[in-house]
Amino acid sequence: MAHFHFRGPLPADSKLFVGRQEQIQQVRALCLGPLRSYVTLVGARQMGKTSFLHRLQKELGPRGLSVLVNLQMIPGAAPSDLFQFVSTEVVKQLGFPALLPFADGISSGSGFERLLCELPYAGCNVAILVDEIGALPQNTAIYMANVLRAIFSNRLLTGFEALGRFVFLLAGGSELQNLTMTMVSPFSNIATKIYLPDLTLGETKQLMAYGFAGMRIEVGLVHELAEATYQQTHGHPYLTQRIGAYLVEFLAQENDTADPSWVIRARDLMMSSDENIRHVRSALEDPALIDAAFQALQRPTPFRYFDLRQEKLHLLGIIRDETGLAVPRNAMYAQVIRQLAEQVGVAQAEAPSQGAAPKVSVKLLTSVVPTAFCHNLSAKDFPLVEIRIDNCAEASKFAQVYAQASIEGFSDAAVSSVTVPAGECSKVTLLPVLQQGPCMTLNEIRPATLRVTIPSSAAVTNCYCMTRHIPSSFMPTTQPC
Repeated sequence: MAHFHFRGPLPADSKLFVGRQEQIQQVRALCLGPLRSYVTLVGARQMGKTSFLHRLQKELGPRGLSVLVNLQMIPGAAPSDLFQFVSTEVVKQLGFPALLPFADGISSGSGFERLLCELPYAGCNVAILVDEIGALPQNTAIYMANVLRAIFSNRLLTGFEALGRFVFLLAGGSELQNLTMTMVSPFSNIATKIYLPDLTLGETKQLMAYGFAGMRIEVGLVHELAEATYQQTHGHPYLTQRIGAYLVEFLAQENDTADPSWVIRARDLMMSSDENIRHVRSALEDPALIDAAFQALQRPTPFRYFDLRQEKLHLLGIIRDETGLAVPRNAMYAQVIRQLAEQVGVAQAEAPSQGAAPKVSVKLLTSVVPTAFCHNLSAKDFPLVEIRIDNCAEASKFAQVYAQASIEGFSDAAVSSVTVPAGECSKVTLLPVLQQGPCMTLNEIRPATLRVTIPSSAAVTNCYCMTRHIPSSFMPTTQPC
């Protein structure tokens, strides 16, 4: 009987767990050897992170103990609840029931550190695998990361050597960005980042062969179905399993010979109703992310791990690094990107209307850009520039305006799309996302150019160049270009 598995993690001994052996061995070595770093396991939603952790526990075997902590059990937890939960899980899973009352009373990072120091030595390292970081509020996650950073450093102090027995692994996706990517990230220097890759074509064929086990289907046809599936999913584990499950349904319903065209049929069903596709659409609600994803779709774009927008798309699983270039993760996601780009006016400009074009004005809202922490702010918290669109002219028509703002040499473009009905006015506030590398070179006020652009959409063509200073005072001149 066929047994594709797309709901929940795979059992540790499942034959459907294929690939990722290089990553398993890398993490295993970090867990069993002398403590050199902690680990962040990075994978987008439904990329198999929890399945990986179950398999890792099996691979650690008798040489290393492990504790698997699922933070979905405490969604929205405050720091005190978090450390109480993790402490009780550690003593329960390591088999120290006598310490449960002590663990149950822990509500702080210092208390958790004391517990680790006092745990009986079991003769080997202990890997504490923390899954579903995204279940925590951002402030709690950052608090936890700061505590773990302190534990990592304190292991070198006299009397705290026992802390060196514990290796922490944090598993997550885009929610790890603030912990590992920003200039003040608590995990940037103490963790080895492991990305979960897609399956190769060979691994996809292996998975499909196991998935169709027990069914009367020729090996050659299984390979054809796997190749057609790979063309759509590029080895995305969940999408591959889901298409396989649809193929099994089609075989059962129609009692006919499977055909590679059924893969397209399954894909079309998923594009309209699958939860994973809905999640990708939801993640791309930010026009700035749509713009960055569409650029990767349209032309060769260098992949830069310290480009916060690219990294977020990468952590969301929407783009991937292909020999140094950022490209859509697979054909299905490329289709989503194209559809959304067309909807917001990124993919193609509307034909200029015969009516009057909207009037556009630009206003600088602040004279200070705090480069040390600006990357943690949003345009709502700290708007830099306001764009006002006046569509009230007598002959005006419905307009869709697509605006960009960037600080040349220091930021990615901030992007927004707004629909302005005839006879109405609207405004957009933007804050460019600062790039880590250039901003780290700043030690004095530097001149730079703030460029605000409204491309030729709905008969609007305006470009403003503003010469200002970063990171402090701005000069008040504005000139059209």
